[in-house]
Amino acid sequence: MRGSMDEVEKHCQVLGIDEACSQVELEEAYRERAQAWNPENFAGNASLQQKAREKLGHINAAHVFLRAKLFEPAGPVKPEVVEPTAAPAPAPEWKPELITPAPRNRTAFWITVTVLLFFVACAAALLIWGTEW
Repeated sequence: MRGSMDEVEKHCQVLGIDEACSQVELEEAYRERAQAWNPENFAGNASLQQKAREKLGHINAAHVFLRAKLFEPAGPVKPEVVEPTAAPAPAPEWKPELITPAPRNRTAFWITVTVLLFFVACAAALLIWGTEW
């Protein structure tokens, strides 16, 4: 193997393709790698998420470089390298929702108390009037 690889070979290696690939193969390889190394896949682990961001940056750069070098007409246009975006805000920590009781309705409370007192009074009257002294 040669001592130094040229840029095309290095970028092909990042995407896992060879130099004679078609544009469809390039896009498929890029899509596959980008999905596999999406930092959101590693939301639970900050260090793996950072490594995924770096790896995705290399994947994006390789894709842009190879698309420009292999499939776009040569010219003075310099391909721009897409850098990974700034670190997304960390996902909020999941907290269980507190279940709060329904707001109290005073009217319903007093109606319930009144009905209960009525039944207690009726039961007491029946006991008093129903017993022989």
